[in-house]
Amino acid sequence: MDISIIIPIYNVREYIKDCLESVLNQRFSSDIAVECILVDDRGSDDSVSIAKSIISSYSGPVECRFITHEKNSGQSAARNSGIREASGKYLFFIDSDDYISEDCIEQLYALAKKYPQAELIIGNAAYLHENGTTFPTISDNSAKEVYSNNIRNTKANYFHLPIAPWNKLVKRDWLISNSLFFKEGIIYEDNHWALRAYFCITSYVISLKIPYTYFYRQRPDSTMSSASNKEKKMLDYGAVLRDAFSTAPYWDRNYTIKIVEYLFSLNIQSGGSKEIKDFFYSQYTALCSCTQCTKLHKIVFAYMRCSRPWLRMGIAKIMCRLIK
Repeated sequence: MDISIIIPIYNVREYIKDCLESVLNQRFSSDIAVECILVDDRGSDDSVSIAKSIISSYSGPVECRFITHEKNSGQSAARNSGIREASGKYLFFIDSDDYISEDCIEQLYALAKKYPQAELIIGNAAYLHENGTTFPTISDNSAKEVYSNNIRNTKANYFHLPIAPWNKLVKRDWLISNSLFFKEGIIYEDNHWALRAYFCITSYVISLKIPYTYFYRQRPDSTMSSASNKEKKMLDYGAVLRDAFSTAPYWDRNYTIKIVEYLFSLNIQSGGSKEIKDFFYSQYTALCSCTQCTKLHKIVFAYMRCSRPWLRMGIAKIMCRLIK
């Protein structure tokens, strides 16, 4: 099997048809073997029934099968179930409220064959508003594709790439050998995964072509888009990142800049909320107590506690150049 497409399904009756049909209607040559693993995460609507009805009348080349959870376990657990069930050389994650272009798999697999060393093969995605307008996740179209197999360059550019695991072909052996399963029981699992993957990646290729390969729906009622309880989401986001930072094997220059950007975002948002301000100082203290934190790290982070955070972030990033 060449490619395993993994779709977690949970309460997406309005969108699952578009998602699944975009997978089943893929155009690719007969020498590419593709399977689609649908993970029933025990939602309360008829999303799974709709998916099963579509598949029952399908007779194309994509092999489809379902995995059913005993109870709702969240998107991370659903993706992990799909990973364990998958037999493809590459994994492709798609959220069940999104959809892909008809040549998505063919386009990304062509890059995978052209650059077999790449662990991540990344497409160009578009964010799709409810009113039908789109804007790209990558705005630089100066080249058709960018490939890196130089570890130093790969690390330097990694955090400028789209962080989400969707719209990527991911080498399955690379993911499993580095234990890059998704942390369960959290939101912002994509951020957590990306921060851990940084220490494992050596090569990637990204397509800058338009039209896009992936369409990400920005739903007002989704976990990530909902405006309700923004303060709690900020605290949850901080807790997830702190867990990733504290368990990282080391903090090099690129990783430290990512921490600085995180402290900056907390500092900016702490002005209107005592809870977030207290959380900012607790995060700062926790980071400084990590074993990866050297004296130079502490000096850099100290700048982020001060007023005028825009200026301080610039100075802190310059100081990061002293970190190897």
